[in-house]
Amino acid sequence: MSWFITIGNAIIGNVFHNGNVGLMNNAFSTFFIIGLYICSWDLLSKGLRNKSYKELIQGLGLFLFPILSSIPIVVLAGILETPHANPIVVQIVAFILSLVPSILIAEGSFMMVILGLLFYIFRTNRIVQIIVLAIISVIAYLFDPTTVQ
Repeated sequence: MSWFITIGNAIIGNVFHNGNVGLMNNAFSTFFIIGLYICSWDLLSKGLRNKSYKELIQGLGLFLFPILSSIPIVVLAGILETPHANPIVVQIVAFILSLVPSILIAEGSFMMVILGLLFYIFRTNRIVQIIVLAIISVIAYLFDPTTVQ
């Protein structure tokens, strides 16, 4: 679903022009990244419990994938912001990069990914989930650059 939303955003962005503003909302991408971290958590837990190096390595790989996939976004963003960058190339590269799950472009920021994973970890304890939600809400409020204080 993440890819369908990304493709739909690209189509809508080309049909309804809004200057240099791109449509990047895609909660399904965030859900996908949360799903990767949930699988990673399960593999790491099972690997530790069973002393299985294979599951530990798989879990670590799944954990690092959304982080490492952010490296090309950072590098290409710097290159593509140069004054002589071709706008069409910038759009194509941005579209391709938006298809790759990255913690940098997750809707709601990495805080929502952390929240989703913590909700999964504490899925049997609603009180802890409420506490986690309150703590992450306060942190998000305090560190949100758009919040006027």
